[in-house]
Amino acid sequence: MTGVLQQGLRFKRHYDVRPEDDGHYSVQFSGQVATLSRKTWDAYKDITAKAYLKDASSDKTNTVKSGLLTLLGQNGLTYRVEDIPAAVTGIDFHDKYFESFLKAWLYKAFSHKFWDLMMKGEGSSRLYAGWLFELYHYTKNANRHMPLAAATCSNKAVKSLFAKHYREEWNHFHFFERALRAMDFSKEDILNSKPLPMTMEMSNFMREAARRDSVAYAICSAVLEGTTVDRNSFNPFYEAVKEHYGVPREAVQPIYDHLDLDVKYQHSNLFREICEEFGEINAQHASLILSYGHQMAEHIWMWTDNIWNYYSKSNNSLPNKPFDICRD
Repeated sequence: MTGVLQQGLRFKRHYDVRPEDDGHYSVQFSGQVATLSRKTWDAYKDITAKAYLKDASSDKTNTVKSGLLTLLGQNGLTYRVEDIPAAVTGIDFHDKYFESFLKAWLYKAFSHKFWDLMMKGEGSSRLYAGWLFELYHYTKNANRHMPLAAATCSNKAVKSLFAKHYREEWNHFHFFERALRAMDFSKEDILNSKPLPMTMEMSNFMREAARRDSVAYAICSAVLEGTTVDRNSFNPFYEAVKEHYGVPREAVQPIYDHLDLDVKYQHSNLFREICEEFGEINAQHASLILSYGHQMAEHIWMWTDNIWNYYSKSNNSLPNKPFDICRD
């Protein structure tokens, strides 16, 4: 038996698990999908549940058979603290770490039932309209955090990249306004609507990241931009809402136009350009940056949950209206 934490061994976080027809489990980790037997999966769950208990010195909670640790290591489910480099170049950070985590983060971010049910025809045009309203507000609120990111950045090259991104992005909320107008919402309806709490929290989180660390802010933006690289990642959703809910083409085309413009501006490459400006990122800084990327994925999930819970209820106003002393 061997002490797990004492020997510097750590277990990778899993983001999703799905049973396979042959009795194995497909488990999504950062940068990989592992196929595990039922026995190995159960052992992994048991070990990770015990390894980080408060009493790290307890033999009962913090020891694992060395053969099992070897098996988990062979499946890429463990790593050693000593193997983490003290520092990496900015490019290596992007290519070896960010790219490795991004797929798992996006899986987490877009794992809410909203997407599956909308694709299956079990949603509604109301939900799509609500989602458009919140995208409108979030994109409009870029004016609350993008200038702040540029203003607080001390690296001149990165400041210029932030300023360029803001210049290209500041008025893109009009794409979502066009889509909403095609769904028969008036300009007054749109201008007088109010964002849901999680839409504001998304914006506030970006402002907090901008104040804390420029690269942490950039990685949050990169997680959002991560879905705009390939049309195959977003076309099926928009085609499904037209097919299932009678959403007019004019309420979808502006979204395609916006995504195409992001591709034209190569916004998905912005984070790599920012990372190129750093000759070295130490382990502590890298950990901070990656923690913001992970938090952004969680924020996207919670944002989607707020949209689902509010707009799926027909007694809630659409659009979300401001406080009115007579009505409320």
